[in-house]
Amino acid sequence: MSPEAVALRRVDLAGALATFALLAMVAAGTGGLARILLALVFVTFLPGWALLGHWQVVPELSRVAIAVAASLAASVMVALAMAWLRSWHPLFVFYILGVVTLLALGWRAARPPRQGHRHSPPPDAAAPGGE
Repeated sequence: MSPEAVALRRVDLAGALATFALLAMVAAGTGGLARILLALVFVTFLPGWALLGHWQVVPELSRVAIAVAASLAASVMVALAMAWLRSWHPLFVFYILGVVTLLALGWRAARPPRQGHRHSPPPDAAAPGGE
Protein backbone atom coordinates (compact mmCIF):
# COMPACT_ATOMS: atom_id res chain seq x y z
CA MET A 1 0.00 0.00 0.00
CA SER A 2 1.38 3.41 -0.94
CA PRO A 3 2.19 6.02 1.72
CA GLU A 4 -0.63 8.18 0.35
CA ALA A 5 -3.14 5.33 0.73
CA VAL A 6 -1.95 4.73 4.31
CA ALA A 7 -2.37 8.42 5.13
CA LEU A 8 -5.88 8.49 3.63
CA ARG A 9 -6.85 5.39 5.62
CA ARG A 10 -5.59 7.03 8.82
CA VAL A 11 -7.66 10.15 8.17
CA ASP A 12 -10.67 7.92 7.49
CA LEU A 13 -10.14 6.03 10.75
CA ALA A 14 -9.69 9.23 12.76
CA GLY A 15 -12.82 10.66 11.14
CA ALA A 16 -14.84 7.55 11.91
CA LEU A 17 -13.67 7.56 15.53
CA ALA A 18 -14.49 11.27 15.92
CA THR A 19 -17.93 10.78 14.36
CA PHE A 20 -18.69 7.78 16.55
CA ALA A 21 -17.50 9.61 19.68
CA LEU A 22 -19.66 12.63 18.86
CA LEU A 23 -22.71 10.47 18.16
CA ALA A 24 -22.20 8.72 21.51
CA MET A 25 -21.76 12.00 23.37
CA VAL A 26 -24.89 13.52 21.82
CA ALA A 27 -26.92 10.37 22.51
CA ALA A 28 -25.71 10.32 26.13
CA GLY A 29 -26.43 14.03 26.55
CA THR A 30 -22.91 14.87 27.68
CA GLY A 31 -21.53 18.31 27.02
CA GLY A 32 -18.31 20.16 27.53
CA LEU A 33 -15.32 21.24 25.54
CA ALA A 34 -14.70 17.82 23.98
CA ARG A 35 -18.19 17.73 22.49
CA ILE A 36 -17.86 21.28 21.17
CA LEU A 37 -14.51 20.51 19.51
CA LEU A 38 -15.78 17.25 18.03
CA ALA A 39 -18.87 19.03 16.73
CA LEU A 40 -16.71 21.71 15.15
CA VAL A 41 -14.52 19.11 13.43
CA PHE A 42 -17.59 17.18 12.33
CA VAL A 43 -19.52 20.12 10.86
CA THR A 44 -16.52 21.67 9.13
CA PHE A 45 -14.78 18.58 7.75
CA LEU A 46 -16.07 15.05 8.20
CA PRO A 47 -19.18 14.75 5.97
CA GLY A 48 -17.30 16.32 3.06
CA TRP A 49 -14.29 14.10 3.67
CA ALA A 50 -16.45 10.99 3.86
CA LEU A 51 -17.95 11.75 0.45
CA LEU A 52 -15.13 13.53 -1.40
CA GLY A 53 -11.92 12.89 0.53
CA HIS A 54 -10.55 10.28 -1.83
CA TRP A 55 -11.58 12.09 -4.97
CA GLN A 56 -8.74 11.34 -7.37
CA VAL A 57 -9.06 14.51 -9.44
CA VAL A 58 -7.50 16.95 -7.01
CA PRO A 59 -4.16 17.13 -5.17
CA GLU A 60 -3.96 16.32 -1.46
CA LEU A 61 -4.31 19.87 -0.14
CA SER A 62 -7.25 20.56 -2.43
CA ARG A 63 -8.97 17.44 -1.06
CA VAL A 64 -9.05 19.03 2.39
CA ALA A 65 -10.35 22.33 1.02
CA ILE A 66 -13.08 20.56 -0.96
CA ALA A 67 -14.07 18.51 2.10
CA VAL A 68 -14.36 21.67 4.22
CA ALA A 69 -16.32 23.53 1.55
CA ALA A 70 -18.68 20.59 0.96
CA SER A 71 -19.28 20.07 4.69
CA LEU A 72 -20.01 23.71 5.38
CA ALA A 73 -22.19 24.07 2.29
CA ALA A 74 -24.23 21.00 3.23
CA SER A 75 -24.64 22.24 6.81
CA VAL A 76 -25.85 25.65 5.67
CA MET A 77 -28.23 24.21 3.05
CA VAL A 78 -29.79 21.78 5.52
CA ALA A 79 -30.16 24.48 8.19
CA LEU A 80 -31.77 26.86 5.69
CA ALA A 81 -34.13 24.15 4.46
CA MET A 82 -35.20 23.36 8.03
CA ALA A 83 -35.74 27.05 8.78
CA TRP A 84 -37.73 27.69 5.59
CA LEU A 85 -39.86 24.62 6.15
CA ARG A 86 -40.36 25.61 9.81
CA SER A 87 -39.27 22.13 10.79
CA TRP A 88 -36.29 22.67 13.06
CA HIS A 89 -34.90 19.26 14.07
CA PRO A 90 -31.10 19.62 14.16
CA LEU A 91 -30.47 16.54 16.33
CA PHE A 92 -32.45 14.32 13.95
CA VAL A 93 -30.48 15.69 11.00
CA PHE A 94 -27.22 15.25 12.92
CA TYR A 95 -27.97 11.60 13.62
CA ILE A 96 -28.74 10.97 9.95
CA LEU A 97 -25.62 12.82 8.78
CA GLY A 98 -23.48 11.06 11.40
CA VAL A 99 -24.68 7.62 10.36
CA VAL A 100 -24.23 8.42 6.66
CA THR A 101 -20.70 9.67 7.39
CA LEU A 102 -19.85 6.50 9.32
CA LEU A 103 -21.28 4.31 6.56
CA ALA A 104 -19.30 6.13 3.87
CA LEU A 105 -16.06 5.90 5.83
CA GLY A 106 -16.69 2.24 6.70
CA TRP A 107 -17.53 1.35 3.11
CA ARG A 108 -14.32 2.96 1.91
CA ALA A 109 -12.29 1.16 4.61
CA ALA A 110 -13.76 -2.18 3.56
CA ARG A 111 -12.74 -1.70 -0.06
CA PRO A 112 -9.26 -2.68 -1.18
CA PRO A 113 -6.99 0.28 -1.99
CA ARG A 114 -6.92 1.37 -5.61
CA GLN A 115 -3.89 0.47 -7.65
CA GLY A 116 -2.18 2.66 -10.18
CA HIS A 117 -1.37 6.29 -10.49
CA ARG A 118 -3.72 9.18 -9.94
CA HIS A 119 -2.56 11.15 -12.93
CA SER A 120 -0.49 9.64 -15.67
CA PRO A 121 0.83 12.47 -17.80
CA PRO A 122 0.75 11.87 -21.53
CA PRO A 123 4.09 10.99 -23.07
CA ASP A 124 6.03 14.04 -24.12
CA ALA A 125 6.23 14.27 -27.90
CA ALA A 126 9.61 16.00 -27.63
CA ALA A 127 11.06 13.22 -25.49
CA PRO A 128 12.97 10.45 -27.22
CA GLY A 129 10.71 7.49 -27.85
CA GLY A 130 7.56 9.53 -27.16
CA GLU A 131 6.49 9.70 -30.79
